[in-house]
Amino acid sequence: MSLSAGPVFAPCLNTARGIPSRIDVSGDRILWCGATHCMIRTLATGECSVFSGHRAATSVARFAPSGELAGSADAKGNVLGWLIGTQAVKFEFVYGGEVRDMAWSPDGSLLAVCGSKGVKLISTETGKSVSDDMTGNNKCVNGIAFRVSNLSSTADRAQ
Repeated sequence: MSLSAGPVFAPCLNTARGIPSRIDVSGDRILWCGATHCMIRTLATGECSVFSGHRAATSVARFAPSGELAGSADAKGNVLGWLIGTQAVKFEFVYGGEVRDMAWSPDGSLLAVCGSKGVKLISTETGKSVSDDMTGNNKCVNGIAFRVSNLSSTADRAQ
């Protein structure tokens, strides 16, 4: 029996009650999490690549502004920055809790990560935290985004 290359059928999104599924778009590519993998589908060609660097269920993945790098996190709090073309891991950071969302700075030099342990800013060059715990949120932070002037986050009021 011989093996031949065929199409990749990616798994469905990870879902949990009360937690939004994160999908990111960059140009004609879509990035999402399923099981312990992150999938990138190119809409023009239908090609799908799978990043399998996580050992736990993935919770969020985002494209960097350059489009050459992606960041993803899993249920155990491991945050990985990886090159899309080669899938080589560029940096790894341990958040220490459940990650709910992440956002890249406009220049791609920082990655903001939020979840059960508040907000952390990670340098994409070193993979280390560049801030102490950011104050102002005493509950789980569900979403985060960079603005041109500052960083904005949302906390879950129901917890």
